[in-house]
Amino acid sequence: MDDSIRKVLEMLSEGKINAEEAERLINALKGPERKDYAKGFTDNISKGVASILESVPNFVEPFVDPINVGTMETIDMENKQGLEVKLIGGSLQFSQSDTGKLDAMSNTGIVRINEEGDLVSIKVVGTSMNLEVPKIKTLQTKIMGGNIEGSCPAEEIELVCKGGDIDLALPFCREIKFNGYGGNLSLRIPQDGDFDIQVKKWMGNFTTDLPLEVLEDTDNYYKAKLNKGGNLIEIECKAGNVFLSGIEPSDGENV
Repeated sequence: MDDSIRKVLEMLSEGKINAEEAERLINALKGPERKDYAKGFTDNISKGVASILESVPNFVEPFVDPINVGTMETIDMENKQGLEVKLIGGSLQFSQSDTGKLDAMSNTGIVRINEEGDLVSIKVVGTSMNLEVPKIKTLQTKIMGGNIEGSCPAEEIELVCKGGDIDLALPFCREIKFNGYGGNLSLRIPQDGDFDIQVKKWMGNFTTDLPLEVLEDTDNYYKAKLNKGGNLIEIECKAGNVFLSGIEPSDGENV
């Protein structure tokens, strides 16, 4: 990536220009043959920053230097406990890995991957990424415009979503915490698990097909337990619908 395009990305990260202006500058710098790249990149970003542009500078700044356009990387997770993923504009597709290694694959956009002690950190801007993940202790995911789907074998899950939809199977989960500011959430959990479920909602509906024992159900608050209770699922949703369903015990390894 040349210095001129890097400068455009810096201006975007500092809030000096918006995504459309960045597209026009990249088109002018790279010429007609690269317009498709610029358009695809900025279209993905636009989806994530249209309503939350003021948050872009703090999020995008870490990507400016160093910077990678697309990636394919394999990380040995034997001594790793957790995975942290931050996404702005684009999508994440999770799947389970049986190799003990994490495989991260994307073709375009900006990607940065770091290993910090027992944590792997992945930051993605303006692209779709496939993540094949072995069983891990913790997953922390923050998205600003974009979608997450698939199956992730994490035990403790924390999700923060500022625009976008999440559809995840969590066959090994023991604890889930979700904060949503727009978009729909669909989670599939072990139906033979023991969970306490608390849902705070402002705009949207909560539905489930699980055989829950309902303890409280009001317009804005829902409390129930699955089987014996114990493990906590805590959902706080400012806007959007929430659906909770079950995974058969035999499906836990291959959802």
